Amino acid sequence: MDLVYHASPLSGLAKIEPRHSTHGESYVYAAKSRTLALVFSQKHDDYLFYIGYDDETGELCLTERIPGALEEVFRGKLGFLYALDATRFLSGKTPWAPELVSESAAPDASRSGAEGSAERLQTERNFMLTETQYNAILESARGFSNISLHYPDYEEHRHYEVLHCGANGVLLAEPARDPSPVHWAANDAAALVSLLSLAPGNITVPFVPREFVAPLTEAGLFVLAEFADFFNLRLLETASALAPRQAEFLNADEAEAAAALSVAVRGQSRGFMGETAQWFRAWMEEGHVLALREDEALAGICCVTVYSGGTTLWVRELAVSPSFQRKGYGRRLMEQALLYGAERGAVKAFLAADLNNANAIALYESCGFSRRGDDTELQMARGNMFQE
Repeated sequence: MDLVYHASPLSGLAKIEPRHSTHGESYVYAAKSRTLALVFSQKHDDYLFYIGYDDETGELCLTERIPGALEEVFRGKLGFLYALDATRFLSGKTPWAPELVSESAAPDASRSGAEGSAERLQTERNFMLTETQYNAILESARGFSNISLHYPDYEEHRHYEVLHCGANGVLLAEPARDPSPVHWAANDAAALVSLLSLAPGNITVPFVPREFVAPLTEAGLFVLAEFADFFNLRLLETASALAPRQAEFLNADEAEAAAALSVAVRGQSRGFMGETAQWFRAWMEEGHVLALREDEALAGICCVTVYSGGTTLWVRELAVSPSFQRKGYGRRLMEQALLYGAERGAVKAFLAADLNNANAIALYESCGFSRRGDDTELQMARGNMFQE
């Protein structure tokens, strides 16, 4: 079911009743964006903020017209978010396009009988995730015995919303994606189950401890993938045996095409969900996306970069369009990736693979990779991972 969001300073509402506004009509107000809805969780004068969307990225922009306005309006306040059935809401009824309205009361979950309807999400200032807030959330998360944020990256996570940050744990989610990736911190499985109940719809949950699998399964989740680390510790030797090839790289203008290709192969491997155009643009700021074409059509992509002072090649998001599979493009991309690393001085290569993906692992092993260590990352999920 498609959802829209309404925010209120009041918790536990069974119904969202229409209210009379400056438009001269009585409406229930909502927005497609949870972040945008939360801006209206507290009363404030319109002149305090400018609310709009970035022309290039389409991302929500909230700008203070008066310095300190955000602190004045939201500091120490709680907003409660309600997920409502989108079919009850109309656009174009008010002068502001992002605003959706319904003339009738929005019922609670028990009345609609639809999953996620009127689901309450308690939040703490999750309308603006600044770098300072992100670091504070990390500090809080590290106080728990189990945490998924092993590789914190503000640039990657700044689009996440804070669904909870409190005494029983931390939960972040990226609502723009379906399924929505979450990051979490909790002391035990019961706390994590409680936290995940705050996230509506389809979700993926990384770095699940093995002892949490049974309780999370009872709560309706399932094991999505189990990733292990694979390394090629003789990258230069492997690359020296390959025929030199001229690499082609995608540019930022092709991020949408890369995202479409990655989503097209979603489900061919457990845990491969594809990435957004926004993610590819961010990757290309520091790394590259290798491309293969056939008759000008994008046939395959592979994301590459070097890290650890330039000594290690990182390979990820290798994907070949369904129309061009079984033509050796996956191997060609992997070989180009190895050449890319060697040309930049890397001496070893790293990638992660789902242990159930036998075909991919066979390709990686034929290119000099082998599993290193016994540790794995368990990912669990809830909902339909591969719906159109």
